Formats: sequence, C-alpha cells, structure tokens
Amino acid sequence: MSAIRIDEVLEKLQGLPALSSILEELLESFEEENISIPRLVEKIGKDQGLSSKVLRVANSSFYGFSSKIGSIRQAVVVLGFDSVRSIAVASGIIGTLSGLDSRAFWEHGSGTGSCARAIANRVGLNQEVAFAAGLLHDIGKLVLEMHFTREFGRALEYARREDCEMIQAEREVLGVDHCLVGHAIAARWKFPWTMQVAIRDHHHPDGEALTDVVHVANALCHALAIGNSGYDFVPEISHAAWQRLGLDFAWLKDCFAEVSKRRFPVSSGKE
Repeated sequence: MSAIRIDEVLEKLQGLPALSSILEELLESFEEENISIPRLVEKIGKDQGLSSKVLRVANSSFYGFSSKIGSIRQAVVVLGFDSVRSIAVASGIIGTLSGLDSRAFWEHGSGTGSCARAIANRVGLNQEVAFAAGLLHDIGKLVLEMHFTREFGRALEYARREDCEMIQAEREVLGVDHCLVGHAIAARWKFPWTMQVAIRDHHHPDGEALTDVVHVANALCHALAIGNSGYDFVPEISHAAWQRLGLDFAWLKDCFAEVSKRRFPVSSGKE
C-alpha cells in the first residue's frame, strides 16, 4: 500500500482557486488593530455574491431577529463588525470550495466553530477568530478526499475497522494527515498565523490558546454528533488543554445545550 508523498499534495494545492481580494483583506484584518471598518464594509457590500451569502446567514434562525436585515451596513449595526466579518469569511471560503460538496463535513465544521465560539467567550478570547478556526479546522480532509479519493477511502475504512482517530489512520495508510494538508492550505491562503497553527495542531495542542480552543471544540462536536467529518470516533480531550483553558464540567452542560440549540447555518456554497 503506497503512501502519498507530501510533494504530491503540495502540487495538488497549486490547483486550488485563489481567494477573492476581499476575503484576503478580511483574513488579514483579524490580526490588524487599526483597520478601516467602513472601507471593508463597503467592499463586502459591493461584492454581490458575498453580500447575499452574509445576509442569508444574518437573516437565518441562528440569529433569530424578527425584522429582516436588508444591507451589510445594517447587519454591522445589528450584529457588529466582528460577527459580519466571520460570516463573510466562512461563507466566502465555503463558496470557494463549492466543488467539494459535503454538507455533513460543513455541519461538523459549523458545530466545531460554534463550540469554539462558546469556549472563547468563556475564556476571554476573540469569539469570531475562534469560530472561523473551528469551522475550517478539518479543511485538509476536503482536499485529501477530492484529490486522493481511493487512498482517503482506505484511511476512512482503517479508522472504522481499528476504531481509532482519523489522523492516526491517515498516517498509517497515507503517510500524511489532514492537519499537515490543512496547514498548507491555510498558509497558501494566508490565514492568520494563530489560525494556521490551530489547523495544524488541533489534535495535539501544545499551549497556543486558539489551538486549545479548537482541540476541545472538535472533541465536543464529535460528542454531540453534529455533522460527520468522516467517522464516528470521539477523540480524547487533552487534559493539559482543558486545564489551560480553565474549563469545568458544570459549564460543559450549558455549552452543550447552547450549541445544540443554535448552530451556524451551512450550505454547499451553491446558490
């Protein structure tokens, strides 16, 4: 059974579509302290495809407003710029990868993002950065499944047969794993550095706060059975990450109830 070489994966990544200029700017703005919010709002509003996706989410049951939000400017007034930015980034990237259509995959990402947002709120981190990192944490799986379908299928079968984590199965069968591939995608698309690290290390957190958040959120999402990122194994939560975040089981019950009730709406990216 031949392994996949990392240079083969990197070659396939060259064929990924480039992100639009507004998505690149929005991603960069996560790490900027002095950003021109009016300018970015105007740019989102002028991108008809992106603005329609944002407004569809803003008017969904996820936010539960009784009156309709009719413009990006109004969405910013009602939801705040940080929320509108995270909606735009999430919707735009899902749309960019619309050829990789897996609703269950995006539902798992959505659930992980919602868990990450709840944890970030609890520990005082940026909730929208946490949401975006949670949504996209498994992005490497999409590319592996698309470009190495048979090999990825064998890894999936191995994970089911051995009842192990998917990352272990990928390493055994493929020789690479979705975390490394996801990190390569995130680097190519110039995601914020902390988000790149969270995607790379979310199965083995080593102290980065956002990585700890995504690691715990991913496990909680599997426990809640939200979506399906390819298998039903519930990964073990790192005790060190749990301790670093200062979480407790009393809070966990409230988190489960909130995330089960309200999850970010997803689609395949197709209009």
